[in-house]
Amino acid sequence: MYPKMFFGFTMISSYWILVAIGVIAGFMAVIISTKKHPQKMKKLLLLGLLLFIPFFLGAGITIIYNKLFFPETACGRFSGFSLWPGIIAACAAAFPLCRILKIDIWEAADIFALSVSIGGFFAKTGCLFNGCCFGKVCSDNYFLATLFSVYSSAGSMFPDKPLHPVQLYSALSWLFIFIFLTFKKKNFDGQLITTAGILFAVFNFIIEYFRYHPLEHFVSNSQIFSLIILAVSVFLFNIRKKHQSMRF
Repeated sequence: MYPKMFFGFTMISSYWILVAIGVIAGFMAVIISTKKHPQKMKKLLLLGLLLFIPFFLGAGITIIYNKLFFPETACGRFSGFSLWPGIIAACAAAFPLCRILKIDIWEAADIFALSVSIGGFFAKTGCLFNGCCFGKVCSDNYFLATLFSVYSSAGSMFPDKPLHPVQLYSALSWLFIFIFLTFKKKNFDGQLITTAGILFAVFNFIIEYFRYHPLEHFVSNSQIFSLIILAVSVFLFNIRKKHQSMRF
């Protein structure tokens, strides 16, 4: 694909451009979701800005680790954000921040489910352009077979070989989640975020079978995390649904 974009005489990373677009789209989702409640919008936008600090610190651990210990490898030169540490760090920070800002954490989580899903779409599209998080070698006849630039992680490891565009699979799964949540009728607080967790876990578990891993195992670490997210999301979905039914 195209790891760099040119604007006149300036060369900019495609990955970071699309991540930036995803961030803007995520905040726009918050604004649109809360446009009828200006005070709530201000608090949620502030919460979003504050959560970016732990998210980027957590997600950037992989970049720092690879550049420090594997600077001459493809991982060190082309590494992108790692989703899991960022999500864990942001979730851990959300609880005290919501308490300080006096925001209902489940209501906030439902709104941010839309932000994360549309942001995930652009971020994974950035991975496709960047050539990171790539898939296994596939048949030349596969209609989605993708060749990556030799200046990317995928292209440097598999030059002139068609690969599964798992980044595209992931991007489309995030887009589906966003559209589904947008038109989903909400019956209780926590419904959207837990539904997003369930859908993400299922999609990610399947997509991981097409992703390249240096050491092949029956299940990858990401699939194990997916199963954990699935179990937790189903459990919380039922708890929140039961809590709502007890109120009436």
